[in-house]
Amino acid sequence: HQYGDVLITMGTGKISSRTERAIGLAGEHDYAVLDMREVDGQKLMLVKNPWCEGMSWRGSIPRSPIDDQDDEDEEVLPSSRDLLNQDDKLTPGTFWIDLNSVMQYFESIYLNWNPGLFNYRQDIHFAWDLSASSLSSKYKSFSNNQQFRVSVVAPCTVWFLLSRHFKDGKENDHPPEYISLYLFDNNGAKVYLSDGALQRGPFVDSPQTLLRLDNMEAGRKYTVVPVEQDLGPTVHTFTLSVFAEQRIALDEAPNKYPCQKTITAAWTDETAGGNAHSPTYSQNPQFSIVVPARTPIALLLETDVEQLHVHVKLTIAVDVL
Repeated sequence: HQYGDVLITMGTGKISSRTERAIGLAGEHDYAVLDMREVDGQKLMLVKNPWCEGMSWRGSIPRSPIDDQDDEDEEVLPSSRDLLNQDDKLTPGTFWIDLNSVMQYFESIYLNWNPGLFNYRQDIHFAWDLSASSLSSKYKSFSNNQQFRVSVVAPCTVWFLLSRHFKDGKENDHPPEYISLYLFDNNGAKVYLSDGALQRGPFVDSPQTLLRLDNMEAGRKYTVVPVEQDLGPTVHTFTLSVFAEQRIALDEAPNKYPCQKTITAAWTDETAGGNAHSPTYSQNPQFSIVVPARTPIALLLETDVEQLHVHVKLTIAVDVL
């Protein structure tokens, strides 16, 4: 922090109006950390409220009278924090707060590292078209997700940063939308399901999300997949940045099945034939697949009904005269 290699900010969660007035912190609000020090064993942070007329830290909520009676014989001494907050040079909205109070009243701490610390960086920009999506993102496969293959020339820690672009700057004028990153150890090939992920990042509603892989093996190819929940049905643009201490190779994940055909169908009263043990199983929807030459294929069946158990079978068709 003192060398300028990391920018620290902190965010509060939901706080009642009464508690806001008592402690001097605004609920669901972000603060910047300007300095950190340890004085007489007390860990302290110098915090700045970005609002010019914002309130400042007033201290923890007073203890109950019963607690005060227990300590009535103890001498009350000002803490290092309180002494520092008496400095007339502190600008409005700037205050010292102890680490225990930070852990009690703040919900999030953000560490924004200087990307110049890394020797190597690779960026790839891409568009993700969700305008034709008919399934809820909660149930969709990864078949239409952008996917990328990454490797390094020597073992090292690798950071993945997914940044979402906003066309009009009004990213707050819509319901919450979430993004995440999944990482797979599968030789850099495209994946179709979320099962078997080596690492899964949290879903966040912020414009960026970060994922770290420690000790990535040299020459081993991994697949990184941007994932979304509740993004609007339009074209979204992103940048995927990869940072490491060793040289990075980053490109699109190869698709084993470049040819694709999608058919939308439904189970109705006439076509809901049941499972394979049902005598009406043959009434289920059936489709014909013809390929011009021997080739591997993959069948993917998707539905947006969570309670519905589905499967698909492939059989060899026999012409019936």
